[in-house]
Amino acid sequence: MYRKCETKVEIPITIHKKPIISIKDEHGNKTSTNICFKDHVELQEGEGQSGLSYKWKVDNGYTLSNNTQDNITIHEQNKNVTQYKVTLKATNSAKCYDTTDYYVIVNPLPEVEIIADDNPVCEGEPITLRTNNVYKAYDWAHSNGSNGKSGSTLSSSNSYSTTTTAAYRQKFWLEVEDANGCKNWDTPTSLTKGTPTISGS
Repeated sequence: MYRKCETKVEIPITIHKKPIISIKDEHGNKTSTNICFKDHVELQEGEGQSGLSYKWKVDNGYTLSNNTQDNITIHEQNKNVTQYKVTLKATNSAKCYDTTDYYVIVNPLPEVEIIADDNPVCEGEPITLRTNNVYKAYDWAHSNGSNGKSGSTLSSSNSYSTTTTAAYRQKFWLEVEDANGCKNWDTPTSLTKGTPTISGS
């Protein structure tokens, strides 16, 4: 006759809590955000947990100078890229980790072209400057000569009419804003020929 022997062994199992993370931008947007070409966006881990180590990765050949902080800044300089996928991996002291993705959508700058029906014109003649494209906002002004605006806004429509004077040899300047909030500017060539001086004998 055989007797059945049983032995019970208890093995303690420690279950570590897995971190739960997210990504947000400086405006609190999660999942994705839109930026303009030549702009930047600051991203950070969105849940605020402590004691985690981080590793960021951005696709499309983007190189991060430091990918182990809880935040990164993406400066968009590649006009051929329309979107970046950003991946964050966070690991706690127990080696448990979580990963999440975020998308940075890059919008191109609006194309700006100032059209002058007559350019150049003689001093004292009227001239109308316009742009054929439709934008959300327009800002016409004088140019400061260094790719910037000088003085107050002259017009907020898609055209600006004036009478040229000698001072208008300084270029005009137009900045537009499109539906995505992206801005770009243009400045035309000199508009005034100048008035000849006739002296008698």
